[in-house]
Amino acid sequence: MMELLRTSPKLRHPHTVLEGFERGDEVVHVIVSIRADDWAGRVGDLRDIRRREEVRNRARSIQEPVFQRLNLQEIRLGNHFSYMPAFAASVTRQGLAELLDDPDIESLEPDRILTAHTPQGIPLMDRTPRP
Repeated sequence: MMELLRTSPKLRHPHTVLEGFERGDEVVHVIVSIRADDWAGRVGDLRDIRRREEVRNRARSIQEPVFQRLNLQEIRLGNHFSYMPAFAASVTRQGLAELLDDPDIESLEPDRILTAHTPQGIPLMDRTPRP
């Protein structure tokens, strides 16, 4: 099964996603992007509160049908993104395979925790005005 998961074109950074399983973890954490052909370039200006609500409703309408058919024994939902057709999930191997087989899923990638390194970065910035 691991080789089938590793070679799926939907799985971005397969080594990073699968390394948890390889070290014995029961679940791995992923970001799941849902196919939405009419999404790109149509978000518009999110400073407009009405536009934000429209985008939120559209994202929800794309997410809900996928949520309804998930195997919650194998896929635990995390964050539902408000302004894009995607969500975070913790998945077992079987759950990962099910998501990769779903025709409405565009891609999966590792859910990484990113940290800002501002104490190191601020001294490197040139904060003097240029002539």
